[in-house]
Amino acid sequence: MVSLTEQPYKIPHYVALLRSLSQNADGSTENSLGKQVLDDIWKGFQAFLDKLAWREVRLSVHFFAHLASAGLISVHSMLSLLQSFIAVLEEFGASHNRAKNAALCAAEGLLIAGPSLKAHSPTDVTAIVSAIETYIEASSANNFLVCPIVHLYERSG
Repeated sequence: MVSLTEQPYKIPHYVALLRSLSQNADGSTENSLGKQVLDDIWKGFQAFLDKLAWREVRLSVHFFAHLASAGLISVHSMLSLLQSFIAVLEEFGASHNRAKNAALCAAEGLLIAGPSLKAHSPTDVTAIVSAIETYIEASSANNFLVCPIVHLYERSG
C-alpha cells in the first residue's frame, strides 16, 4: 500500500500487474494471489480512512478507479465508494476540510473511471457530478484581497 501512495505515477502499472495476478493457471479468479493482494489493499484503505489520511485516501481512490476501468472490481462497487464520499457533503455539521477532501476524492475518482461508470449508470454519475457542483457553489464565496474603493480622506463640510 505504501508504494501506491508514495509513487502514485505507478498506479496504472500496479493495476496491470494485479490483473495478471488475478487469474490462476486454470483461468479462474477464485483465491488468486491478485484477490489476496486486493483484500490487503482494501484493509489499508480502511485504515487510511480511519486515520483521516486524506492524501492516501485520494491516491487509493485513484487506484480503485483504475481497477474499475480495468474490470478488476465492479463498476457498482466504485459507484458505491464515490457515493459514500458524496454522502459526506450532505451531512449536517461536516467540517469544511472533511467535505472538501471528500468532494476531491469523489471528483478525482470520477475523472479516472468516469467513462466506464457512465456506461454502467449515467444517472448515478450525473447525481455525483451535481452533488459536487452544489457543494462547490455553496462553499465558494468571493474573497477580496483589497477593498475595491479606498477612501483616503473624508470631505468635511
